[in-house]
Amino acid sequence: MAAISAAVWLEDGAPILFRQTRLGLDRRPFTILKFRSMRDDKVTRIGGLIRATGLDELPQFVNILRGDMSAVGPRPLTAVDAARLGWTTPDYDFRWRIRRV
Repeated sequence: MAAISAAVWLEDGAPILFRQTRLGLDRRPFTILKFRSMRDDKVTRIGGLIRATGLDELPQFVNILRGDMSAVGPRPLTAVDAARLGWTTPDYDFRWRIRRV
């Protein structure tokens, strides 16, 4: 992770991490972490490499250790995606109560 952080910083400077708000258990918002792989809506050189190998997702282990998300299961949605899918109604409350292991 230190090598990837250094590569991102050397190629494109700070910030090294991309942060985005997602919805977790009981629709509780949390900030998901990823290595930054884009600049001005374009994938950087190192960004292409870390995306192709999945290494851009490594910082999410911090989210797993915090209990925000699990290593197994679907990626947590953004509030916009949940609304787009219609999962904001009480009919879908069960989906937001499932604890992932």
